[in-house]
Amino acid sequence: MDLRVTKERLNDHLSYDWWKYIAILVASIFFWSLIFTMTSPRLTSDKKMEVFFIVDGYDADGAERVRARLYDYLSQDFVDLSFNSYSASDEYTTSQVLTARISIREGDLYVFAYSDKAKENTFGVYVDRDLFVDFETLIADAKAFGADVMSEEQFNELNVGKREYRTPERLREGYQSYVRTRQRALAEAEKLERFIQMYGEAEGEPLFLRYSRNLVTRELFPEENLSLGEEKIWGLNFNAFAENISDFNNYGFIYSGVNPQTGSIYPIRYAMGFVSFKNENMPLYYENLAVINFFIETFYQPEIDRQAEGA
Repeated sequence: MDLRVTKERLNDHLSYDWWKYIAILVASIFFWSLIFTMTSPRLTSDKKMEVFFIVDGYDADGAERVRARLYDYLSQDFVDLSFNSYSASDEYTTSQVLTARISIREGDLYVFAYSDKAKENTFGVYVDRDLFVDFETLIADAKAFGADVMSEEQFNELNVGKREYRTPERLREGYQSYVRTRQRALAEAEKLERFIQMYGEAEGEPLFLRYSRNLVTRELFPEENLSLGEEKIWGLNFNAFAENISDFNNYGFIYSGVNPQTGSIYPIRYAMGFVSFKNENMPLYYENLAVINFFIETFYQPEIDRQAEGA
């Protein structure tokens, strides 16, 4: 039998079987892509931080400056930090997006409008829906977490052989990260505790938003007969930042008063809350405390200094 490969035979073969080679090529690309995806490191939820601003008058350029500065302020264990903004005025679209995101327990901190009127107190609604944790509980839990540090020997016994710690170097780095996370949780909790002691009873616009859980829901839906919770600190009050939150020459990123570009009037009655999604964000869950402290140091303390200078 003549099995020689000739030009004529090769052309004849390709004219009938060309599609097989295309299929093999596509299958090979898919296979190696799948292998790469399965073996490459993945960005888990505990390695990224998302802050949601449901506000009007949000300035993207100013927010990016704040985001970049905040990223340097956070633990080196974080891989990604993102700011996401949605209009508080577009109630339907924003509500749909938030419902989807919150249902899958996404996000680390949320900023909502608050008001003395129940129908306009979005922040209070989400406190009642268990989205947030109060600051007192948060501080106590973070301090307990930070004080509970195992030895390196105990850490190695628990983690040796795991994929992420497959080498002695990885295991050592893992322990260093573990200790750093605990130490930062304790330090940031103590810092926020000091801020509450320093500014919790300050005159003028309160820095910390106090709220009695179920207050809004009881007023809007009295038939549910919910009990009123004890008044606690649930959020950071952006209104206390005064002109600093709108000082675009520095780190301002939310318009107050009249937006010079559109003529729209924007209030600054917004508060930042700390989500209760603890299990989804451990072990870096308490690093969110650093965000609260960052906003106090960046926007509130300059206001205190300014008032002192004018006194």
